[in-house]
Amino acid sequence: MQERMDAEYDFEDKRLQVVNSFSILNVRFLGNARCEAVVGTAASQGVSKDFVWKHTLDAEANEGFFSPSMWGKNPKTPWKLADMDIQRQALEYCREHNGHRRDQPNLTAPRFAK
Repeated sequence: MQERMDAEYDFEDKRLQVVNSFSILNVRFLGNARCEAVVGTAASQGVSKDFVWKHTLDAEANEGFFSPSMWGKNPKTPWKLADMDIQRQALEYCREHNGHRRDQPNLTAPRFAK
């Protein structure tokens, strides 16, 4: 049943269903047993309790609306090893300085601490 629900509803629909289910259970418990309402919502909707807490608190804080999603809108940071020459130089440096050598003993914890 959960697979069918995943295919049938998108993330926004699931979020609305979870908040709606939580509000119904919360009214049934007269607001005195929010944890029981969260557990009941998670069991009935097939989501985690963290998912229920996150989205119900978000909806309560924004008076029934959800915060705008910032997914993908954060500034991208450049990857220093994107350049193939720099990546090759870093790999050679790591092999040269960290690899096992026949003429030297293995690196042990006391030697590493020095």
